[in-house]
Amino acid sequence: MMPQTPATARHRTNELLRIVLLVFGGQVAVLYFLHFVYISGGSIFGAFFQSLDFVYFHNAARVWLAGRDPYTSFGFVTPPLSLVIPTLLGRLTLARATFIFLCLNVAVVPLAFWWYAGALKLRLQERILLMLCGVLFISAQECVRGGNMDGLMLVLLIAAFSVRRRLGGAVWLAASIGLKLYSVILLPVALRRRQWRFAGCTLLALVVLLLPFFHLWPSAIHALFARDSRFLQMSIAPPMLLYSLLGNFSSTGKRFCLAFWLITFFWALYADNERELTPATVARYVPWMLAWPALVFSYTGVLALTVLASLVATARLRPLRRAEYACFAGFLLLGIHVEHITNLLPLVGEKYVFYRSHAAVIQSLGVVVMILGTCLSPCGKQEGELDEAAREEAAVTGDKVPGRSRQEVRVAEV
Repeated sequence: MMPQTPATARHRTNELLRIVLLVFGGQVAVLYFLHFVYISGGSIFGAFFQSLDFVYFHNAARVWLAGRDPYTSFGFVTPPLSLVIPTLLGRLTLARATFIFLCLNVAVVPLAFWWYAGALKLRLQERILLMLCGVLFISAQECVRGGNMDGLMLVLLIAAFSVRRRLGGAVWLAASIGLKLYSVILLPVALRRRQWRFAGCTLLALVVLLLPFFHLWPSAIHALFARDSRFLQMSIAPPMLLYSLLGNFSSTGKRFCLAFWLITFFWALYADNERELTPATVARYVPWMLAWPALVFSYTGVLALTVLASLVATARLRPLRRAEYACFAGFLLLGIHVEHITNLLPLVGEKYVFYRSHAAVIQSLGVVVMILGTCLSPCGKQEGELDEAAREEAAVTGDKVPGRSRQEVRVAEV
């Protein structure tokens, strides 16, 4: 095997990022072409959101400010902590509040992703290319423009596992769980890695954050259970794949998908040999955040940007294994948005209904592939993997990597 050098590491990372840019950039080019042929005026980026969800939060905040139960407001189904920002903007008109929330997303989501890439020790060029991938990733467009809380959840997750102080990370994770429930699956991960204090502090912080909303807990639990029972054909979760194969999604199918989620999640936990919580921890378990409940909208896929960043960071250390390439392929599939093509094509009647109702199956397949790839991927530093900065310094200067002899370094690189 050829020795590991900084040049070969850069070649691997650049190859991954070029593939993403080619696939996602090509998709946008196709959409622009179809937009030019069939629709005049405007930009296709104006359609890259599922809905203007902020109206639900804004209405719920106004109901709460009026002294009533916000969960009686149509469309509001997220945990109580998601009311904080909408309440601060609740006195403004809907248009002005939505614009401010959009500006907040535009500012904090890219900054957090840049921070995350830095926490993974990626180079400047790799960070810039990752940011460009994020711009072309339609789920990120939908997230930033759509008005839901998934972008802020991504920011909080990145903060939780990128800050140096574990106590601060626990508070950020608690805030993420209180905002949207997806990230609660990271608590079992902390327990599996024997991070008892972190898990305990997270639970304590979550209780403290939700304590001011104590009277809303019954309504919130009812709303969350009702939300869990819903399924629509635009979901990117595995039930959509099952629906496309069987033509329906029954209670048996729901149990099957839940069993798939539980078996693969505990499989991944069992194979998890790490003892520390690192930025890569988020990326490893994000696929399960996209897989349940049965209805997961496409904009939640913004969380998968952490998967891409983590794969690039791994490629800097060593060649990716087949299972990791499967995760990469799953991410690419998640980024294919057939629904935007069907919305531009002159389809009518049954053809439009068929293609539109099956458009999300590719994204659903991507989530399944990422889950299976993660289950089969190694977790934790493998033998021969060194700190990238130390290795590159050794390659350039011929000095020792701290704690290891030159002979050991050469053996690790072969």
